[in-house]
Amino acid sequence: MLGNELFWAHYIRGVFIEETRTLGQALKDRVLKAFVNIEQEAEKLKGEEYKRLLQAPASEDGGPGMDVPAESAEDEAIDFYISMKCLQQGIVNMFAVALYGLFTQHLMILHRKELLWSHEENDQKLFEMKEIRSRLRENRIDIEKFKSWGKIRELRWVANTVKHAEGRAAKKLRKIRPDLFVSPSGTLFKPLFGEDFFVRPEDIVSYTDAIEEFWEELAIALEKHARASWGD
Repeated sequence: MLGNELFWAHYIRGVFIEETRTLGQALKDRVLKAFVNIEQEAEKLKGEEYKRLLQAPASEDGGPGMDVPAESAEDEAIDFYISMKCLQQGIVNMFAVALYGLFTQHLMILHRKELLWSHEENDQKLFEMKEIRSRLRENRIDIEKFKSWGKIRELRWVANTVKHAEGRAAKKLRKIRPDLFVSPSGTLFKPLFGEDFFVRPEDIVSYTDAIEEFWEELAIALEKHARASWGD
């Protein structure tokens, strides 16, 4: 059912696209800035740990040699640096999940409030992407033919790979984006903590752009549908 196409075209541009853009920009403008100085932080930690070890009471056998505190401090700094780099990568990976999650939530708002009848909007059996595609096709709108659809599908596989690690999504993704994996034949274990799977900040920009393009394509399609209805 469609009847408020112009309202939704306006709402898509004013809300869905703006919220998507805000989320996408947050990674570069806000989150990643917290990791800019991790090398300096690791060096500071190494110095502090070295001083602490030198000041620690000697053991009964005379205590460690002077090279041991230096090695221990170096190991502490390296562990910190690696953990922060993994966390940074995990956050970038999770942004892909957040982007796709926001996209599907926006799509579900449109689906429940416009595509479903009022007696259907709380029927969870209908809260499926295939149902959304089907309802839109009934109104001569095929989102799978949008230029943005291929990138949206890729983002869905990326999000599922981050959430579930090894699985069907990862298998599909290896065929089109092997560069996201540590190796094409490697096994995923902890992509949520930045291991084995590497979404880049520029990928987040690309996915954000694709979602914005999708919404603009849908807004235009809704406007065309409204004009066609007036002609009828």
